[in-house]
Amino acid sequence: NLNSARAKARDARRVADVRQIVLALNLAADTAGGSYPSSAGDWRCLGHPETKNNCWGPTPIYSGWAALNNVLLPNLNPIPDDPRNNTACYGDAYLYNSNVPAGALYTGSPAGVYVEWYFENAASGNAACAGGVNVASNSCGSYCELLVGPPTP
Repeated sequence: NLNSARAKARDARRVADVRQIVLALNLAADTAGGSYPSSAGDWRCLGHPETKNNCWGPTPIYSGWAALNNVLLPNLNPIPDDPRNNTACYGDAYLYNSNVPAGALYTGSPAGVYVEWYFENAASGNAACAGGVNVASNSCGSYCELLVGPPTP
């Protein structure tokens, strides 16, 4: 049906967006001598303003961060936003964390820099995760975690 086709198209867009985000993060790390941009120990909504709790869910729990956005903008302008931008669900932005501890995301997950995003077609499983891992599902969809590189405090 048409809604299913639209959801698949948005999921394909998410995969393309995440690939561009990872490329921009790798370019930023190369410029900084191998260190990825810091997220100051928290998940950050890429491209969102630095307003407390302005993204990710019906009661937003994360914020953007200007310093991170400024590092990405030379190589990723504009910074992509989730194509659905569904604020009723957790998944209205792409998330970034530069220092996720080992085992914090799923059993056996390595410590590192991660990008997290939501996708609508839960049946896709890991195939929708662009090399990442499908870690959770709910009524809104599923969530992917992609290891980008070694941790940056």
